[in-house]
Amino acid sequence: MRETPFAAEGIRALPEIQLVRPNGTIVASRAVASARMHGSDLLVRFAGVSDADAAAELRGLYLEVHRSAYPDAGPGQIYHADLLGLEVFDEMGRSIGRIRRVIATGANEVLEVDGKSGEILIPYHPGTVLGWDPALGRITVRLPEGLEDIYRNPPPSQG
Repeated sequence: MRETPFAAEGIRALPEIQLVRPNGTIVASRAVASARMHGSDLLVRFAGVSDADAAAELRGLYLEVHRSAYPDAGPGQIYHADLLGLEVFDEMGRSIGRIRRVIATGANEVLEVDGKSGEILIPYHPGTVLGWDPALGRITVRLPEGLEDIYRNPPPSQG
């Protein structure tokens, strides 16, 4: 699974990026002049932004690109964004719910699924995820034994 499609080299290849405030307001569309990684941070210089004051106004904005600009995820890979909203079915064809978000953890990603009986967290790994088809809006999983029981019968709270 790929969390994000773009490293520095991918950003540089894009014709244009939208700069968006956290509330969704589009601030501007800009061409990328350069991009590089600095530790875990992506540093981007935009065309037409030539001084520190203008650059400071862009700090903290989200970078958005149209989905059609994403490179292919690769064989056996899917982007987090392509999982959101997919209906989750177990291997017997029973609907469990829809993926609300993907949570990155140290070991593997976890699918947060909102279903009729509430939220369930499903580990995303080859033994659990049997396949997905975004065109059909579905993902098929093999739930670990006892997982649903944990969510149906939570332990009493420690008080």
